[in-house]
Amino acid sequence: MSNSIKTRIKKAASSGGMTGAFKMMGTYAIGALFKPLNALSLSLFRKLPLKKNYIVLESEGDYADNVRVFYEYLLEHGYNRQYKLIWFVHDTSLYPKHENVVFISRFHPFLTLRANYYTGVAGLFLFSHPYWLKNWRKGQRVVDVNHGTAPLKQMTSPKDYKIFDRILCCSPYGRDIWSKVYKVPRKDTVITGMPRIDLLYRHKDCIPLLFDRQEDKKIILSMQTFKQSVRVNDSEKPDPFALNIINKKDELIKLDSFLTQNKMLMVVKIHHLQDMSLINAADLESIKYITDSDLFAADIQVNELVECADVLLTDYSSVYYEYLLLDRPIGFLIGDINEYSRGFMIDDPLSMMPGKKIRTLTELTGFLSECAEGKDDFAEDRRLLRDKMYTYQDGNNCDRLIKYLKF
Repeated sequence: MSNSIKTRIKKAASSGGMTGAFKMMGTYAIGALFKPLNALSLSLFRKLPLKKNYIVLESEGDYADNVRVFYEYLLEHGYNRQYKLIWFVHDTSLYPKHENVVFISRFHPFLTLRANYYTGVAGLFLFSHPYWLKNWRKGQRVVDVNHGTAPLKQMTSPKDYKIFDRILCCSPYGRDIWSKVYKVPRKDTVITGMPRIDLLYRHKDCIPLLFDRQEDKKIILSMQTFKQSVRVNDSEKPDPFALNIINKKDELIKLDSFLTQNKMLMVVKIHHLQDMSLINAADLESIKYITDSDLFAADIQVNELVECADVLLTDYSSVYYEYLLLDRPIGFLIGDINEYSRGFMIDDPLSMMPGKKIRTLTELTGFLSECAEGKDDFAEDRRLLRDKMYTYQDGNNCDRLIKYLKF
């Protein structure tokens, strides 16, 4: 039994008692019986004629990220009349229906014939985290549309087998980084830019869709990377408010008072992999916490929210690379940098952070006061890094991907 499955069983026991744990153990035991049947059906389907007009789509966090943005581009331009689009998701009932589009689950542990069929015959796979597919047949193409411009935090290839034919990048610098991460030749990387960046060049007024009565407030968006998840623990330091410079409730209340007085709204977006049992978030007057579920309910994609921010706060998340394209102030919360056990891709990560380095509440309120006054000491630093990170600084990444795929 894998460590991840053991972890899930332990969590089931803690949340639902031993009954929940036994149910989960039974589910995995039954699933093990179906595993050879799924493998057999997949091998048989792979002998059928290849359907080059079938495209399988999957993202981490269902129906999200670069895959969703490109999918919506395909719909907008009528490609679903020429191609069958197959989404692999967990809950097939949640998503809007369109002509020649199907939503299928491959995630339950029993017989998954429809998913196996499309895996066996589809001509193209577009994934953001394509770690499960092995040994695809000759003639099939697997493109990793990626999930970040380039990582600042340390990353290693998640598998020791080939997981894509090509991966999208945003610049020669990104090409070198991803080539190193996945241990693939540079020819396997393609500089088109990422589809979700296109959202930064459109404006969707997201704040009224999430919160009431926030007119005329400067929007401060805080997006940290996860520190603890079901599978990975990147920091031993507690971060109960997902603002790593704040450890006590009275500090959070003090920050809320400052924001209210200065007509600012801070939106704290929790990373989708963060273990929420360790978060002690509480909405205040001018500090609001949201998750992916909140964005999904309001039909907001992450970069649509990012585009609405007047100021970005982050730590080691690569979201700030994309925010560079908006040329707005960035503050880096580095209160737990010494405890961040994952480490970084470069020896001096601070040199890649073109913004205020913030370790205390006082430094944070000082930075936000400067932003309110229009002071911006890091504009040139942002420009230099932006030109390094992006070959294309526009909203045409889906167009370039279509041309690369030769639809």
